[in-house]
Amino acid sequence: MPTMRYSIIDTLRGLALCNMILYHLFWDLTHLQGVELPWLDTVVGFVWQQGICWTFILLAGFCQGLGQQQLRRGLIVSIMGILVTIVTYLVGPDAPIVFGILSFLGLAMLLTTVLAPYLRRVSAGWGIGINIFLFAATKLLNEGYLGFGNWRWYHLPSYFYEYGYFSSFWGFQAENFYSADYFSLFPWWFLFLIGYYLEHLPLVSQALQRFSQGENKNLAWLGRHSLGVYLVHQPLIILVLRLYF
Repeated sequence: MPTMRYSIIDTLRGLALCNMILYHLFWDLTHLQGVELPWLDTVVGFVWQQGICWTFILLAGFCQGLGQQQLRRGLIVSIMGILVTIVTYLVGPDAPIVFGILSFLGLAMLLTTVLAPYLRRVSAGWGIGINIFLFAATKLLNEGYLGFGNWRWYHLPSYFYEYGYFSSFWGFQAENFYSADYFSLFPWWFLFLIGYYLEHLPLVSQALQRFSQGENKNLAWLGRHSLGVYLVHQPLIILVLRLYF
């Protein structure tokens, strides 16, 4: 399969990366430097944070079907996720990153690659619809419920959440489990698959080809180097804040 790249996707990923860096700057100011930013813990801050996460996961899912070497990409991202976990345990054992965004994305890439022959049997429309429903039904899984937003449809049995890391990996966050950045397999893989099936929707592909002329070179560069930028942005922010304060 020839490699296909939509420049607008790189631009969108670069924009999401800038958004994430700005959010982490405010988060570090609040939690590491003690600067009072009360709005960050309100609905505004929550929606901003969730919007960044959703964008990255949808874009990663969309790009899963493009180009080649999906297994290699998944393995690289997974290894980077493991390294982030090790480093955060060594540097800040009180706030480690376990099952963080890189670990999740690497696993989602690997799973989707392995299951692609079966996933492709489902039409794009049905795939999007099914995964929207599953994502909505399991969005509150970490909190012990089936449901979305303020709608809690079903309180799951507590024994699902009693197996520490094993439970937390799947989405049943154990009471004694903590991670500074936590993305369990469910519900987030369903959001990843929404992006995966969107790429298979002819209407979306045609629209992206049309809008690919709108590339912003700086944002597109960031988007193409998002993994490297992600790995270095937090240490750089912390260093600058330590020097400033």
